[in-house]
Amino acid sequence: MDTTSKSLSSIPTHGTLTGQTNHLASPLSLRSSPFRPNACPICRRCLTCAEGQSGNDCSCPPQEVKWNRARLQSGFLDFRHKIIAPTKPNGVLLIQWLNAKAGQNIRWGEEINEVNICVRCNSHWMRYKKAANANSVAECVTRLQAKYSGLCSEHPTGCYINGDRHIALDSKLYHQWAQHIVNGQYNATEEYLPELLDASMDSVGSQESSSPAMDLSLGSIKRVDPQTPVQILPKKNKLTHTPVDTNNRTMSPNSESLTSPTMTGEPGKVFSPTLGSANRSLFGPGSVKTVSVRSERKTYKGRVAVTESTTFESVIRFAIPSPPPNGMKICIWSQDKSVEYMPDSLVIETIKGVDHAELIITLEPTQGVDFENF
Repeated sequence: MDTTSKSLSSIPTHGTLTGQTNHLASPLSLRSSPFRPNACPICRRCLTCAEGQSGNDCSCPPQEVKWNRARLQSGFLDFRHKIIAPTKPNGVLLIQWLNAKAGQNIRWGEEINEVNICVRCNSHWMRYKKAANANSVAECVTRLQAKYSGLCSEHPTGCYINGDRHIALDSKLYHQWAQHIVNGQYNATEEYLPELLDASMDSVGSQESSSPAMDLSLGSIKRVDPQTPVQILPKKNKLTHTPVDTNNRTMSPNSESLTSPTMTGEPGKVFSPTLGSANRSLFGPGSVKTVSVRSERKTYKGRVAVTESTTFESVIRFAIPSPPPNGMKICIWSQDKSVEYMPDSLVIETIKGVDHAELIITLEPTQGVDFENF
């Protein structure tokens, strides 16, 4: 083994409170067989001819391979490009995973700083990364709570004290802080609250108003007769108060609280319970916006925009206009094929947490039900 190579045992555990990373000259250890940029290092499938066990079952020479739609439509394997660098988010974790999965089969050199992983092996990496990050965040939350809890009797869950500032810490803030520490954005040893939490505390100016209304465009408060019913119209940077027809409406004693606007502390953004879902778009930060449709060997649609009424069945009909053969049906799966989606389900209500999702389709025979042995 080359003496210039370094083992991953010297790399600190991912997501420690120190937030420090080890800059390695050679991120991956030297192993036995040569590295091929046009083969998945995990399953060793060739990305050029789609044959198994690259170097044994195919004669393709080592060469650079780039993703394009024409390759996938011709039956080639889909893959994901990864940069191997400890300084990148989850970089150390990726190096550890690659050495554990492919370290016995691939010889890594100092010049290797990127790799192409097939989508099937990439789904294993995504699950591994999610579980590892969740464990690191949970451990980081525990350490933060141990450090900042019990500083005062007023805030038993924890508090941050700096001069005249005394900020209470709850479980949500601990979790946000820990996530940024695990990603290497903040250092827990520094004696100040991370910018994320600091900014969130400065922006908390929430107040509930019973009769006054604030004109955000003028920055002043206009007094309204408390006996006058108020209707809130969503206008840009402004709250408008207009009379409400109460002839056919019974005003309950708590109706005033139902129409009270709540200032969010952000200019131009107001939430009122009377507006209900009209103030909240279905396309929030956690809703999927585009999807792609592909089988295991072919991509049918690259990026399809998702609307509020888009179902999985409508996406498949758009991607594949022709119906399946008699006795067959199209099944819709998640990217890792761990979940099958119902055709009439709404896409934005089913898939959360990502902007783009891949739908895997398979052709399977329809199975009848034997009601005599039901």
